[in-house]
Amino acid sequence: MFIKNAWYVAARPEEVMEKPLGRQICGEKMVFYRGKENKVYAVEDFCPHRGAPLSLGFVEDGNLVCGYHGLVMGCDGKTVAMPGQRVRGFPCNKNFSVIEKFGFIWVWPGDQSLASEDQLPELEWAENPEWAYGGGLFHINCDYRLMIDNLMDLTHETYVHSASIGQKEIDEA
Repeated sequence: MFIKNAWYVAARPEEVMEKPLGRQICGEKMVFYRGKENKVYAVEDFCPHRGAPLSLGFVEDGNLVCGYHGLVMGCDGKTVAMPGQRVRGFPCNKNFSVIEKFGFIWVWPGDQSLASEDQLPELEWAENPEWAYGGGLFHINCDYRLMIDNLMDLTHETYVHSASIGQKEIDEA
């Protein structure tokens, strides 16, 4: 149903700072966090101990710690430790390829062996000082499809934004 062997924008860098960030992309529940050396990692957002979302936990010493029983997950999806438990038999979580570039955190939800930075779209405007792109994030309390419709259908500008950017010429075009 989804094209998984592709790069998707998962977050803005400022969204993944101190705390883990849970997202669902292409039907995959993922948790993004900064590990050692401030690098962003993504693993399946599921604790193999009791199924709690790892995104509700915290980061400690570059590892993701489940907020339910303290299971410690490494960036490769392997359980590192857990208080009072032996973890050798715990199943590994999926891990996802992540790249932080062009002002975004990108994730590859498909076959990790096919993930290559060369396949990222080239976004010259995101890093070129001659462009006026400033980034930013807007939280909008609506279905995402309404936002897409709003940005793709400019004919509403004449009426909804009549006091600012609306122009009769848009109707004529």
